[in-house]
Amino acid sequence: SEMCIRDRSSATHTIDGAVWSVAVSGNLLAAGATTGALTLWDLRRGLGSEPIEAIANAHSDAVAGVQIVDGGATVLTSSFDSTVRLWDSPLRRPARDGGGIRAHLRATIAVPPMARCTRIASDDTRIVVGTIQMEMAVGQHIAVIDLL
Repeated sequence: SEMCIRDRSSATHTIDGAVWSVAVSGNLLAAGATTGALTLWDLRRGLGSEPIEAIANAHSDAVAGVQIVDGGATVLTSSFDSTVRLWDSPLRRPARDGGGIRAHLRATIAVPPMARCTRIASDDTRIVVGTIQMEMAVGQHIAVIDLL
């Protein structure tokens, strides 16, 4: 299925899958989808323009949480694939190959197996991730990961 995103000017952009998580900071809008995709827009261009980054396989399962930190320099994603990923924002880092602005995967952090990441938050020094244990739907956890 596809999800249509509309801004106040009635401009729209369609992405694959249902939008599961969104975050905005300054001029950066990030959307995570049930397909595992991460899509980023520069709001100065408007939603009617093409995204500045569309990563179809950002995760191998649904992107359950998105957070933008460091004043828009870093995008954090959490997923049902039991990982948290840190991305350098394309607004921070222009591509060196002349191919335009690109996001860059900086790190992948695994949580315990079968613990699906549900939500994510950060204060720029640590990441807090909520998880749920999928075997028999028991065992919710909160993981704290230091960024420094």
